[in-house]
Amino acid sequence: MLLATLKRDDRRLGRLVRNTLCIDYWLDALEKHLEDAFGEHDGGDQTERWYTGVLASCPHVRSVNLQFPDAANLHDLLRSLDLIRTILPLSSPTPPSTSLSFTPNTSIRNVVCGEEWRFFLWANNVEILSLILDFLSASHLPSLRSLSFHHPTFDRRNEHERKPSQLSYPITHLYIKAYRGRIPDYFPFFPRDRYAFKHLEYNGRGSPDGQDFIALKNVVNPHLQVLFFSFIGDPAPVDITLSNYFSRRNSPSLPLEAFNSYPHLTILALNCCHGPSLELLETLLRSSPLLSRLAFASSRWVSDSTPLSNDPDEVFPENEILEVLLKFRQLRYLSLGVLPTTDPHRYDEFQDRILESGMSFSYAICEK
Repeated sequence: MLLATLKRDDRRLGRLVRNTLCIDYWLDALEKHLEDAFGEHDGGDQTERWYTGVLASCPHVRSVNLQFPDAANLHDLLRSLDLIRTILPLSSPTPPSTSLSFTPNTSIRNVVCGEEWRFFLWANNVEILSLILDFLSASHLPSLRSLSFHHPTFDRRNEHERKPSQLSYPITHLYIKAYRGRIPDYFPFFPRDRYAFKHLEYNGRGSPDGQDFIALKNVVNPHLQVLFFSFIGDPAPVDITLSNYFSRRNSPSLPLEAFNSYPHLTILALNCCHGPSLELLETLLRSSPLLSRLAFASSRWVSDSTPLSNDPDEVFPENEILEVLLKFRQLRYLSLGVLPTTDPHRYDEFQDRILESGMSFSYAICEK
């Protein structure tokens, strides 16, 4: 019914559609329904054909989700969006950038690759990610401003992580949610034009030594306004106790030199890290004075001057930290992560001072 309505009268209603977000979320339920009715293979094929038909009926769509289980479906989606004129044979070893004839599209502003519900259905995930990179590198999408990736993977044998930024579009927003790899693995999808890039969100793994943060400075620009990181940590935040608080785990550390060159930053989240410290706050006060939101959710504090210290007062010197925090003139939201105590009232006075300044404030304490 929906597809027929979008197609009716030379796509009169379809031409009004700008994004397919609600349809994207509904596809999983549709596929399960069709699988129950027609079998697993036929249900998946019918879902793909229906979704391809929807995209073909919406020529002015601005946000598109490239959901597909294999390379053939990816090409069907690209053809339905009038982005390619020819189809690449699955047996062809030639990259799409040389095998396809690309058509300019001036309406697409946001591309989402691989929604979560599709992740476990991808039989050739690595191959498809290579196709996406070739497609984005070779196609002509002058209005593209935002890229989102959900659970992408790379074959390290192809050394994707060593490739430089390859996308020529003035992308402003990049969202990556990944179970595998680290930040440098996704550098090929960063824009060449660093000065248009304003917003980066990354959910995934990081290097314990924090070198990923330093490498990041080479592919982004000082005009970044939002850096949001949330790492897959060990132990899980709910398992942090006072006895293991000071032990070194594989959560990323926070090198001071990685955060000394973002003067326009307004939002910084470093969640599930090992390393918020007094010295880091002092660095941010000098380098990022415009911060309005600062979050260390589920992170543990350290003393940069005495990294192996297990003295709570040395790790979290509340008076010095309070003095620095109150110097941030724009700060309105603060999450301090996990503090080194099991006493729920230990930092009450600290909390009162922060709240009196007008900031929203939160923190957690260790499990007993």
